[in-house]
Amino acid sequence: MWRKVSIIVLLLGVSLGILFWPEAKVVQTETVVTSNDPLIKVYQESEAEFDKLQIEGWVLINNNFESLENLNKVIATLDAETDISLARLKRTTFGDEETVGEEIYTRGIHLEGNDRGYRIVVDAQTTRTMQEEGPEPETYIVITLENEALDLKYNANYEQIKKGLERLAPNSQASAVITAKAKLQLNQEQREAKLEEMLKVVEAKQLDIISTDNLTSVTGYTPLIKHSVKVSDQQMNINLAGRENFLEEVTYFYIGTPIISTEY
Repeated sequence: MWRKVSIIVLLLGVSLGILFWPEAKVVQTETVVTSNDPLIKVYQESEAEFDKLQIEGWVLINNNFESLENLNKVIATLDAETDISLARLKRTTFGDEETVGEEIYTRGIHLEGNDRGYRIVVDAQTTRTMQEEGPEPETYIVITLENEALDLKYNANYEQIKKGLERLAPNSQASAVITAKAKLQLNQEQREAKLEEMLKVVEAKQLDIISTDNLTSVTGYTPLIKHSVKVSDQQMNINLAGRENFLEEVTYFYIGTPIISTEY
């Protein structure tokens, strides 16, 4: 359930601050990437240095308190839909009924490791409260792939994870996010203008914008991306953000589809 709530929070992701920046111009990086992928085209338009690529998927499977055996079946289902060998990842099992905070029972399986350049983390977990009138039990799975190199074929992994999670439950969500770093600080007006340019490169219609002194977040819809999510009665499939980092003296750009699911 927390994932449903987090979609709106992560969509806007606004953290207030009062920072003032000098006029600046983004400098084109030396790395040249050729791709027709919409997300990569938007990244190229940012003219910033690639930082990392993250693919994340999550789904609330049911409202039962499942056995470890059933959690293993959940992982096996996801494993069968991807080219990533989840069976080779390091496995940690949460004890059969471990009490957390003396109010919640939880059990689960944690997988972690590397495969083909990606750092992979998988959590299949089930919880229930000890209170009779407490929240319903929940069983969910979260998978995260992170790559410090720009994988031009990332979309294959994204689609496989999305398909595997949809087999587990219809309410699944998946996202892909590219983080890039411009070695200059952009003020609020400059960030808003830059994000507008980045939307145009994929023919995206801007739906919403939230902008503060140090963070700007925009959402949009582009016909070049086939999947989308419905937010406030509108279909959206691209989410961009720009944030100044005062300590590093840089501006971070976050390019996500359909939403930005990473912290920013």
